Amino acid sequence: RSFFAVRSSTMRTRLLLLCCSLAAVADWVPLPSSSPVPEGSSVRMDLSTGERWLEVNETVDQRFVRSVNVATQEEDVASSGTRRATLISSLAKVPDFEAAVLENMTDADLDDLWSARQVDLADAMDHATDAVKAMATKLATLKAYLDLDLDKEGGGGDIMVVATLEALDDDVDDLDNARDFAMALQGLPSLVALCDDDDPETASAALQVLGTLVKNEVELQQIVRPTVLPSILTRHLLSKGRGTAKKALYALGSLVRGNTAAIADLTRRGGVDAIVAALRAALFSEEGGKSVVDKAAVVDKAATLLGDVVTGPMHDDACDALKDATAWHLGEKRGPRKLDNLIRASKSLVPSCHRRWASTGFPLTDVAAAIAESPDLDPDYRTELMDLVTQFRAELDEPPPPPVAPRNPDTSPPLLLA
Repeated sequence: RSFFAVRSSTMRTRLLLLCCSLAAVADWVPLPSSSPVPEGSSVRMDLSTGERWLEVNETVDQRFVRSVNVATQEEDVASSGTRRATLISSLAKVPDFEAAVLENMTDADLDDLWSARQVDLADAMDHATDAVKAMATKLATLKAYLDLDLDKEGGGGDIMVVATLEALDDDVDDLDNARDFAMALQGLPSLVALCDDDDPETASAALQVLGTLVKNEVELQQIVRPTVLPSILTRHLLSKGRGTAKKALYALGSLVRGNTAAIADLTRRGGVDAIVAALRAALFSEEGGKSVVDKAAVVDKAATLLGDVVTGPMHDDACDALKDATAWHLGEKRGPRKLDNLIRASKSLVPSCHRRWASTGFPLTDVAAAIAESPDLDPDYRTELMDLVTQFRAELDEPPPPPVAPRNPDTSPPLLLA
């Protein structure tokens, strides 16, 4: 196609996305039988169950308030008979106050304190709803990209969508925003769909957001993992798109790190082999135009993730991959600071690779020489790295641990997966 045709198509695409992002996001939510119908609202009824549904077009405010109400219990402080007891009970739940102190306050002081807390709460709600509104606008842009099935022949991804995802990544780094995006705005389906987008740049940006969204929230990890884990392991880790494998490793680490059931699920799906394959692909593949920096990022993240998730013996190829990665770092003369994570991860895997490394060697002498010869290292940091190498070598010199029989799925108890 001509330059002008592409330019025109891109302009039309951005106008469509902008219009869709400004549109109200209508939805239907359950309306309890005890609740009156808000004036001017549309209601429909499920004749088979009698359940009433309310149409909400303001979406963001109502969804946010509903999500807060579900997570908190509203208390009645209007009744004079229970007012003092209820105020004390409510305020005692705030970390700033202790029940014993509140008990000694006068009714007037309690009323003043309660009023001040309501002002603080209103300010916090205003700030929170502003953040949710901003995320809702971004989500509308992403949905427009998905729903309109826009032309992606350019190969670089739609600039607006990638920029939107990058901005959203900053939003969901806040835990409350992450929960609101997933629960109040119901943004997970769109984000998961974008992780499998045909354009590598868009998929990479979506994987980055996914990793940030779930990294501190076990509940979200459990919701997302069954859907995205297979595509990360079978597709994204070996992607030739620049940056995709790195973002996939970040998302994968966020989904499973520190979660025993998730690590068991990863292992059952062949995740360790997939991570090793990504590491080897970064080291030895010349395809995809990966720079030394790109390769190093994948190698470091893959090695660190192996150190976090492997608890049993690893096959020789996996152990050799870590040794080869260390040799590659040394050959590229990237310096001790760049080796830090790799050596720490490898050291944590000595119990898994002891037999292999004891017989074939691990380039610890070369690592120690690189540390000693580096002129710009802080003395304390140099000592720390040398101590790490010394401990690594001592563990390799110890007698090997007794072999651990591999798990037999036919005779071993079933794995409990989240």
